[in-house]
Amino acid sequence: MKDKRISLRFRAENERDMQAWKLLEEMTQKANLSKNSIVIELILSSSKQQNDAERIAEYIAELVADKLENRLIVSTTSDGMKKAIVSKDERGFHHDEPELVSDEPEFLGEDVLDFLDLFG
Repeated sequence: MKDKRISLRFRAENERDMQAWKLLEEMTQKANLSKNSIVIELILSSSKQQNDAERIAEYIAELVADKLENRLIVSTTSDGMKKAIVSKDERGFHHDEPELVSDEPEFLGEDVLDFLDLFG
């Protein structure tokens, strides 16, 4: 047999199951499609939404990395912890950005570096 099959059970005593069943019933009536077609469409659209969210996250990570690229100096302390210093040289600041109040470099914690490491 070439068909792939699953059995989907909606339990009457489970409130979430019954909510899902009612929604599925409404969707089949509105779209004039089978329950099977609706379930397949829901699976495919869910996958697309996850891919879109991942793409947006990657884009945001690239923007953050580009913004920090010329301003971030990573160093390791004697105890092995990573620290980052944001450079104050001209190539890192844009004219429309407010200047830092302190004369000292701004230190970023290890959690920030770990977050940035997630994006390569």
